[in-house]
Amino acid sequence: MNITYKTEIKPTARQILKIRQIMRICCWIYNQYIKINCNLYKMYQRGFLASTELRFMTVEKFERYVDVELIAEKKYLWLKECDNYTRKMILINAESAFKSFLQKKAAFPRLKIDNQKVKIHLRNKKNDIWVIERHRINIPTLGFIRLKEYGYLPVNENVLKGIVSVEAGRYYITIIVKNKQNQLDKKICKQKMTQNDLLTIEDRIIKIIKKINREKRSLSRKYENEKDHTSFSNIEKQKIKIAKLEKKLQIMRKNYKNEICNIK
Repeated sequence: MNITYKTEIKPTARQILKIRQIMRICCWIYNQYIKINCNLYKMYQRGFLASTELRFMTVEKFERYVDVELIAEKKYLWLKECDNYTRKMILINAESAFKSFLQKKAAFPRLKIDNQKVKIHLRNKKNDIWVIERHRINIPTLGFIRLKEYGYLPVNENVLKGIVSVEAGRYYITIIVKNKQNQLDKKICKQKMTQNDLLTIEDRIIKIIKKINREKRSLSRKYENEKDHTSFSNIEKQKIKIAKLEKKLQIMRKNYKNEICNIK
């Protein structure tokens, strides 16, 4: 049985630059795939394409287009800095989004404007080894990265694949591990919360909602007073501050619902 673990990491400045670089490449490939399929779909609607198969480009055809035409040119050599597996996983996600649009199950897929919303998919190769220690983890493309919470990940386990993501300015790692039957038998005992504890959580949730609304009003004032180039950095800091509060509110609401189910 496979089990997923998600925890926060503390990468160095050099590792942050590497992560952002890979995210930009993945975002560019995703947008390029959506744009090509959008043009093919418009040409099919206008009657320029006869068959229905030509209105959609598969992942295999797009990979050939990237390898043969784009990487062959000297302008697009930076695409090699991203792993083939990460590129393929992002293209698979884009293909599934476009197929759901063609089947009228969802709206037209949007372009990814923010690079940090892209996730980096990494797999365990034969030559590369994911070494998990108490305080750090060895990712093949990034090297050793320190963990924010020690002892959360299982040590010396077989990692199948991992995902690096950015949420509210913080970096997270999600790994899929082959779990043993002995570890599944262990039960974690949790203290049940009373109704008074839930009331205190409700008060904290209301305070955070008021704080988010206050920070959003300050962000709108900064947009109105945007005249100099120095105000742009303040706007980005304010966006990250709001995103952190929204992430905290999401976690508190999720825990609140779980505790209510346990009491009932």
